[in-house]
Amino acid sequence: MAKTEDKCFMAEKLYDIMKCRAYHAYFTFLDVHLRQVTKVNCLFQSDNVDPAKLLEDLFLLFKNILQIIVIPRKLETVTDGEYAPFGFQEHLMHVSAMHFGYTVEEALSKLDRRDKEDVRERRKTFLVIFCFELQKRLPKQVTFLKAW
Repeated sequence: MAKTEDKCFMAEKLYDIMKCRAYHAYFTFLDVHLRQVTKVNCLFQSDNVDPAKLLEDLFLLFKNILQIIVIPRKLETVTDGEYAPFGFQEHLMHVSAMHFGYTVEEALSKLDRRDKEDVRERRKTFLVIFCFELQKRLPKQVTFLKAW
């Protein structure tokens, strides 16, 4: 009996979360951005994949995320060989200047000011941590590898 009640409690909690517009906006953001991550992850799990394609897609993912969170003027000066040591945390845009795509911004437009700020900060935090972790996995000698 307790097991059944526990499942109902969890279902009720999940329902409450899903009807909250702030969670919906954040999940929309995750859906859009984790699709790119899943695509690259599937390549890494494949048996027949070109290592050059892996490298290119990994860098493309990293660059795409940086374009959302880093000041464009600073990002323009970074060469491919400088991405691995690039201290992007020092050049982050303010959350109000970050654009996450139409679908995400549309979901965000339905929130009140306080919830908008909260979701924006959580999105920024997620992408900064993600870029930090992704950057640790970038090869240090990328110019050599790309030329090879």
